[in-house]
Amino acid sequence: MDVSLESLTAAQGFSALGTAIRAGGQVWGGLQSRDVADYNAAILEQEAVIARSLQPIVRGQAAKEAQRIREAGQEVTGAQKTRFAAGGVSVASGSPMLVMLESIRRAGEDAFLARYKGDVRAWELEGRARGLRGAADIRRRIGRQSLLAGIMGAGSTLLAGSTALKAKPGKVLDEDVWPDWLSYE
Repeated sequence: MDVSLESLTAAQGFSALGTAIRAGGQVWGGLQSRDVADYNAAILEQEAVIARSLQPIVRGQAAKEAQRIREAGQEVTGAQKTRFAAGGVSVASGSPMLVMLESIRRAGEDAFLARYKGDVRAWELEGRARGLRGAADIRRRIGRQSLLAGIMGAGSTLLAGSTALKAKPGKVLDEDVWPDWLSYE
């Protein structure tokens, strides 16, 4: 059956208009969801860039801290050497040398730990950056899926609306579609 504008009833015209509006709304909603997902993904990627750019800073701070600890250890060892020498004790062997070696070892250990902590923080930042990039990818996929769902929903709405236009004016459905047990008689 051919549908022409002259044969449409007002109800069919309003139904067609409503169908077109619903379909447009579904596409628009999909576009908006995609845009929001892209925006959120861009923010996550910016955070990932920031996290990655902080790595050299964290490592540099750790290196400075390790250097400061080594210098403090050298000052302690120098002060020990001075005190031992002022007391007339030889620092070339024996207990005084062991005390100074222990101070040097502790300073070296503390410097290593400071450097290691900086590396761990940098690795955490790298992991965070990777996680943020992954989350951004997921957001973009969700946005594309929302757009696709909106387009598919619009297509479904248009198909459903087109069947309503093909119905004969004044009848909701053909009589042979209704099962007998649903009739009012």
